[in-house]
Amino acid sequence: MRVGRKCISQPQDWWEAFNEAAQSDGKTLAGWMGDICRQQLSKRVQGSLSDRPAANRPKKDANDE
Repeated sequence: MRVGRKCISQPQDWWEAFNEAAQSDGKTLAGWMGDICRQQLSKRVQGSLSDRPAANRPKKDANDE
């Protein structure tokens, strides 16, 4: 699955608070934000979303080189 990137601007103190909260939950900032955002969606929409891929780079196939 392809993962999209977005540039999100927030005040610096917000980023610091978000990062602290993510670390205290043992998550990456991106994973923490995704969880928080998903919680704001209806249960129906939440159930239709794909699983979040791991936060590591997938292994390349020999054909990808």
